Amino acid sequence: MTIFVIIGDEKKMNGDVNLIRDCTRGELVVPFRTSEAVMAYQEEHTADVAFIDIESLGEAGMDLALRMKKKNSRLNFILIISEDEHIEDTVGLRASGYLIRPLRPEKIREELANLRYPEENKQEKLFIRTFGNFEVFFCGKPVAFRLQKTKEMLAYLVDRRGAFVSKDEMVTILWGGSEDKTSYLKQLQRDLLQTFKLLGVENVLIRTRGAMGVIPDRLNCDYYNWLRGNGKGHNAFMGEYMHQYSWAEGTLANILHRRSRVS
Repeated sequence: MTIFVIIGDEKKMNGDVNLIRDCTRGELVVPFRTSEAVMAYQEEHTADVAFIDIESLGEAGMDLALRMKKKNSRLNFILIISEDEHIEDTVGLRASGYLIRPLRPEKIREELANLRYPEENKQEKLFIRTFGNFEVFFCGKPVAFRLQKTKEMLAYLVDRRGAFVSKDEMVTILWGGSEDKTSYLKQLQRDLLQTFKLLGVENVLIRTRGAMGVIPDRLNCDYYNWLRGNGKGHNAFMGEYMHQYSWAEGTLANILHRRSRVS
């Protein structure tokens, strides 16, 4: 879940944002102080929920909500107000809910648990293609990573099918292990995590000290579907697997061997 928090009062911003973060158990919370900053960010990023502080933003907050609604008709607005009578002025927004100051954790959790538009399962929108060339899709569109090697790193994690991959192993796969690439590897990991966070699917990844992996049961992947023997992946394999990566040839050989045994 991606949550925008728009509060015009700088003194209230940090406390309110931290409280909302504490109540959302690691969801992506993005704070803003101005309408312009929100609208610019919304050009390339979507949110599931927007907390808008009407108390500090006034009419500008109401106008912002209307503009954001035009961009995303299923955006859940939770309006922060100071007095009950202000609710009448905001009925036309069809807000998901309201919070009256002082903010209380139990009320924040209650509003998030009863959204007008419940969060969709974003994992279902993510698809990993391994047969042919490796590619990652979200809502049918290829996912673009900031760094070129991030995609290959994810491909290897998918190939390992949930096994933790150490940093040394990953450096060897990506660069042959000939030099120290630890710092660059951290940048790749950060790029992958941030990209998946923005998509709301970061929970398909798992990390431990010095290693990283994927959670296969949370991934819609043609290779995994083929291994499970279900219809979605059964006819997808046409003899190629992660064709652009030489290290994938071992897995391809195993797939071909397995197919020959059942044909």
